Amino acid sequence: MYDPNQNPQPHRRGWISKTIVALAATGGLVVGAIYGPLVWQSAGVAAQTPTSATVTTGAGPVQTLDSSLDEDQAALAALYEQLSPSVVNIAVESVASASEMPNIPGFELPQQDMPQYGEGSGFIYDNQGHIVTNNHVVENATKVTVNFANGFWAAAEVVATDPQADLAVLKVTPPEGMDWIPLNLADDNSLKVGHAVIAMGNPFGLENTMTTGIVSALGRSFPVGSFGENRYSLPDVIQTDAAINPGNSGGPLFDLNGNVVGVNFAIESAAGSNSGVGFAIPVSIVKRVVPELINDGQFDYAYLGLQGSTITAGLAEALGLTDNQLGVYVAEVVPGGPADKAGIQGGNQTVTIQG
Repeated sequence: MYDPNQNPQPHRRGWISKTIVALAATGGLVVGAIYGPLVWQSAGVAAQTPTSATVTTGAGPVQTLDSSLDEDQAALAALYEQLSPSVVNIAVESVASASEMPNIPGFELPQQDMPQYGEGSGFIYDNQGHIVTNNHVVENATKVTVNFANGFWAAAEVVATDPQADLAVLKVTPPEGMDWIPLNLADDNSLKVGHAVIAMGNPFGLENTMTTGIVSALGRSFPVGSFGENRYSLPDVIQTDAAINPGNSGGPLFDLNGNVVGVNFAIESAAGSNSGVGFAIPVSIVKRVVPELINDGQFDYAYLGLQGSTITAGLAEALGLTDNQLGVYVAEVVPGGPADKAGIQGGNQTVTIQG
């Protein structure tokens, strides 16, 4: 297990499991329609015939510009100006126990607990001072400070966290004189593979950063939460090639209308930085979990109480099933759980899907 908290680079925070990197360094109820839609021209949409302009310098004509590109970059610039004030930097202070520090040959371990620092991203959620980020950004934090794009800052209280969804809610008193603008949340299931998306946050401590890409895949399942019995697979995760790096954790993923479609939280990378495979928690989960964290301090999950796996070609062959028999192989059932009470047994039982 590699722990970026032990990385010699200062002000970095996160976790890596094999090649899965959870980005914990530098990042509902929404009142009103804050940001209107932007005019966007993309492939697959009937577009007007673009006009061209010739750029002339002292050396003569050098380049022909497509005016539609001008419109696209103007739309992105306007989107950034509208949304970036609602995206925040989250500075975290915690304590590293001396007993938990790794034993490195030739290095004398400290005799007392040491402070450690990290950064993350987040975004303004509502008009009550709530900010959404990742659980792993603020986990075990002793002090949290929210830094805003205009240079203001505020001490933050951790209202509640949900390790299973890797979400957390902070609360601050908005600085006096600051325009406090909550972000809009997109409709559930509004994304399709190929849709353009925009990530904002603080990669590597570089505040107010914007990157673009597309939705690479939908419906990914991603392991989150504590290792052991409570390990949970987060469903419907968004995969994107928009550049996401350590520091983007907790920051929003936007569609081209400026609506939050997800919360950036992880990448898959052997190097620990962007390789074109990033992941975001879908807004449908944010809408379910965050209000419960604010109102009740926790989110209660329904569960089946079984451990199993999807039937694949190899598993079907090992179990002696017919080809293309879809379903789930039940390996183990939690005693007294819902699946056990329903009569489902572990071991060799398969729950198949007909049709």
